[in-house]
Amino acid sequence: MEPSSSMRAFLLFSVLSVALVSCGDSAAPADNAPVKHLGDAVPQKPKDPEPIAAVATSVQEGVPAKLAKAIERTKDAFDRADLYSKAKSLGAAGKPLLSVLQKGLVDAEGVARAAALEAIAAIDETAGAAAAATALRDKDAEVRMRALAVMDALPIVDIESVLAFVRDEIDSSVQLAGMLVVEKKLSAAQSDKVLGILGALDPKALAPAVRLVRKFGIKAAVPKLAGLVNCHDEDAREAVAGALAELGVADQDALKALVRALCDESVRVRRAVHAALKKLSGKNVPYNPEADEMDLSDAQAAWKEVLFGK
Repeated sequence: MEPSSSMRAFLLFSVLSVALVSCGDSAAPADNAPVKHLGDAVPQKPKDPEPIAAVATSVQEGVPAKLAKAIERTKDAFDRADLYSKAKSLGAAGKPLLSVLQKGLVDAEGVARAAALEAIAAIDETAGAAAAATALRDKDAEVRMRALAVMDALPIVDIESVLAFVRDEIDSSVQLAGMLVVEKKLSAAQSDKVLGILGALDPKALAPAVRLVRKFGIKAAVPKLAGLVNCHDEDAREAVAGALAELGVADQDALKALVRALCDESVRVRRAVHAALKKLSGKNVPYNPEADEMDLSDAQAAWKEVLFGK
C-alpha cells in the first residue's frame, strides 16, 4: 500500500532534518573563526631557521678563500687594492689571508702596497707592526705615510727606528708625519733623543720636536733653538719662541735671535718673540706687534739698547 501524501511529506522533512544536523555543526564556521574558501592554502608550521651566528660563521669562513683566489686572478692594481680593503674589513677573521697580503707589500703599484699594509695591520697587530717597519723603506711617499699612520695606531712603537727614519727622510710632509708619531709616543725617559734630531729636521717638520723640548724642559736644546728662531716656517718660528720663553735660559745668542725676529713678517711670531724677550730679560720695552715696519724697527733698536747697550 502506497503511503499517503501527508506521510510522504513527513518522511521528506525527517530526511532533510537529519542531513542538516549531521553537517551543520562541522561545516559552519564558529562565530569568531575566519571563513575558509575553496583553494585557501593550509598554513604550514615553519621550519626552525638555521641560527644566524652559524650562517654568519659559515659565510665568513668562505670569504678569505674567495678573496685569495680573486686577488691572485686580478691584474689591475686598483682592483687589487679594493680586494685588500675588503680583506681589511674582515679583521681577525682574515688571518688566513696574511700570506697573500704579505705578497701585496711588494706589489708593483704603490696604491696596492698601501692597501695591503693597512689590511695586514687590521687583521694582526704584530704582523702589521712588522709590515709598517718594512714599508718605511718604500720608494713611494704615500706608502711611507700609510706606514706611519699604522705605527701611530699601535700601542707601542720602536722610537729609535722612527727617529732614524725621520733623520733620513727627504720629503718634508712625511718627515712631519714621522715627528707627529714621535711626539705622541716619546716618553720622558727617551726625551734626550730629541736633541739628536733637531738639526736634521726640515723647518716644516720642526714644530713637533720643539713642542717636545718644551714639554720635557730640555734646556740643553737652547743653543740649537737659537739658530732656528729665523727658520722659514711660521709655525716652527712661533714654537721656537714659545719654547725659549718656557725654558727660561737667557742665552745671549737666543736673545739676539729673538731681537732680530721682532721684525718677523708674521704678527703671531712677533707676538711670541716679544713675550719671550720680556720673560727672559725681565724687561718690558714698548712694542706693538701689529705696528708698521718703521715702528717695528724703532722698537727693535730700543730692545737692542736695553739688552746689549748698543
